[in-house]
Amino acid sequence: IRDRVSTQSTWGAVAVRSTRHTQEHDVIAQSIFSAVSLRPGDFVFDWGSGCGHKLSYAHRYYNATGLGIDFSKPSVDYATRNVPGKNYFCHVDGQYLDWIPDATFDHVISFGALYHLYPLNRLPYTSAQLRTPNTSAVCQVLVNLFRVTKPGGGLVISANMKRPPKQYYRDCIAGPVKERFGATDAQLVDEWTFHRRRAGKAYWSHPRASHLTYTVITKRPLLGSVRPST
Repeated sequence: IRDRVSTQSTWGAVAVRSTRHTQEHDVIAQSIFSAVSLRPGDFVFDWGSGCGHKLSYAHRYYNATGLGIDFSKPSVDYATRNVPGKNYFCHVDGQYLDWIPDATFDHVISFGALYHLYPLNRLPYTSAQLRTPNTSAVCQVLVNLFRVTKPGGGLVISANMKRPPKQYYRDCIAGPVKERFGATDAQLVDEWTFHRRRAGKAYWSHPRASHLTYTVITKRPLLGSVRPST
C-alpha cells in the first residue's frame, strides 16, 4: 500500500506497516463474510470502516458493495481514494444513524470499533447499564444496526476488545432488540476461535487471552412486526 494515512486512524496505520498485516485482515474479512453468508450483489454496511479493507475484500472476492462510515476523516479519505468498486465512505458520527432508511443493507459488519462507545474502568456489569446514558450507547447503536439490516440479514460485531462484557450484548439482544424486531439467536465467540485461519500471529490478541476479545454473530429476524422507536 503506497498511500500513507494519518496515525489518527488505527487501521490506516496498520495498513502501511507490512504485507503480513494486510494478509491478516484478509483472513479477518473472510471470517466475517463467511459468517453472514455474503453473496454477489449484496450491499453491506461497515460501521467503523477504517481504511476500507473489508469492503475492498467484499468487492474483490464476492462482487459485493457497501457503505462504510468512520469517525476518522483521514481513514475515510484513504478508503475513498483506494477502495475499488461502487463502495461509498462517509465521515460521520456512528452514534447517529437516523439518516439511513430501514432495511437498507443485506448485512452489517463492524470490526474493532463498536467497543469504543463503552467506557473503560466500569464497575461490575449489571443490566441497569442498558438504561444508563454513559453506558447505553453500544446497545442503542446495535438496535439501529438491526433496523438498517434487511430481515434475515446477518450482523457481525467483531474484535470487541474486553468491553462491553459479553452479558451486555446478550441483554441488549434479549431486551431492546427483541422488543422491536422479535427474538433472535446470538453467538458470542472468542476472537481466536472465530478467525480460525491465521496469516501470522494476531496483533491484537493471543490464545491465552482470547476470552477477552470476542465476536458477536447474529441476524435480524425474518418475522415479527417492527415497533417504532420511542
